Amino acid sequence: MADTNTYFSTNLPQRFASDASFQSAVQNVYQFEIEGAGTWHIVPGEGVQEGAHSDPECVVSADKETFDAILDDSSLVMMKFMEGKIAASNMGLAMGLTNFLD
Repeated sequence: MADTNTYFSTNLPQRFASDASFQSAVQNVYQFEIEGAGTWHIVPGEGVQEGAHSDPECVVSADKETFDAILDDSSLVMMKFMEGKIAASNMGLAMGLTNFLD
């Protein structure tokens, strides 16, 4: 089973550092507020950082159990949004969320 903390502290930073196409796909500042796992943000050209960003363009909120589940199966993202288990401040940008999960 996937772990949100490992994903943000290890997996995503490694992917950001090693995958140029992924780096270029990140065009906006995303902040993830995961209850039970903390707050993380992704900045174009800089990567993943722990903590809150001063001006995120899209804030995604969920609890750790929900985020762990979508890390295991990214096809659950839309269902979890519809169930109210995931919220986003900018739905247009949130549609690109699956880019971070694949």
